[in-house]
Amino acid sequence: MSMNVIKWLEQVMELKEKKSHNSVNGSQVKALEKIAKRVIAEMECGGEPVRWCVHGGPGTGKTHIIKLVDELFTNVLGWKMGIHFQLVAYQAVTAALLGGDTIHRACNIPLFTRGAVGLENEQKQREVHWRWLLIDEINMVSAKLLAEIDTKLRSLARDVDPYARDENKHMRPFAGVNLLC
Repeated sequence: MSMNVIKWLEQVMELKEKKSHNSVNGSQVKALEKIAKRVIAEMECGGEPVRWCVHGGPGTGKTHIIKLVDELFTNVLGWKMGIHFQLVAYQAVTAALLGGDTIHRACNIPLFTRGAVGLENEQKQREVHWRWLLIDEINMVSAKLLAEIDTKLRSLARDVDPYARDENKHMRPFAGVNLLC
């Protein structure tokens, strides 16, 4: 499986040479290399999850990176969004453009503090095991909401989850889910 990830990364690097709407620049390649290396490391030995932020001005290709990572996860690794990874954004419009979901819906966080948490969605969440959470438009996310995401993921972590705890048995931030903002 790691050979498939390497082959995918090589194909992405070839896009760098092309001058099309799908091409990538040097900074995007570095980001994708880091993600691919983490995926491979996790397949082979585990290690510390990535909590990483890709930043830049409007139009620099941050969303393009997320779409390429989505391609890696779905087409190369055969992962299913909502089960193995999740693409989210604060606003529904941005989430729809990604083919993902809003943060509140995906993480089952009530939009208003008085809102009731749906039991059906809570049960569904207990059946998933995200390895990656990709958040687009992180500048829209408050520190409070980011803390709520962390709390939710920690509350859903299973005792048998090999990624949720570090070697000292302490719960990792975001329950060991790789986080790319």
